Amino acid sequence: MKFLNFPLFIKVFYLIALLVLLSNAAFSQNVNPPANSHRHFVGLQLNPYLGENFFDNLFSWNLDRSIWVASLRYGQQVRFLEGFTLGGEVNFHRTFGSNPGYSILRMGPFARYSLPVFPWAAVFAEASPMLSYSRARHHFFGPDVHEDLSFFYYVAPGISLRRPESRLSLDLYWKFSGEEIIAIRNNVFSFKVNFHF
Repeated sequence: MKFLNFPLFIKVFYLIALLVLLSNAAFSQNVNPPANSHRHFVGLQLNPYLGENFFDNLFSWNLDRSIWVASLRYGQQVRFLEGFTLGGEVNFHRTFGSNPGYSILRMGPFARYSLPVFPWAAVFAEASPMLSYSRARHHFFGPDVHEDLSFFYYVAPGISLRRPESRLSLDLYWKFSGEEIIAIRNNVFSFKVNFHF
């Protein structure tokens, strides 16, 4: 089974992020709608995983074992339950090199409860069950590729930062899971940049 062409995936991801940022400037008007009228959002993340291996590999100029993370999500505030958001998420991470290397694709719904603490900040708790597909090539498995389909979940407390008149927000949160999230860790810091509409 052929997996995603990762360099092409990065280019498409950056193109989508650029279009979202440009559309914010292109569609802004002098009259701003109330902040709570933007009930939908799209969230993006693309970055290297900044673990110990990343910095070791960076200083040795060899990024083959570095892990890259990409994520896309859509969410909508529930009209009849103030503070609740429901949505779906797809996230993908893989090593830069492919032999040895691995990749994991996860997708599933998420639910979030947010509580505003300032006009520009809200604390939240989020949970998500996901379907996880992993693919690994390592000398432990011989010349074959090991593939696995499994269930994954996480819970995450965090804070969302957003100026009241802005359509962009930044989510900073810490994911916890009983399963490995990334690089043999079951808890990890994460972030997303969101566009609200």
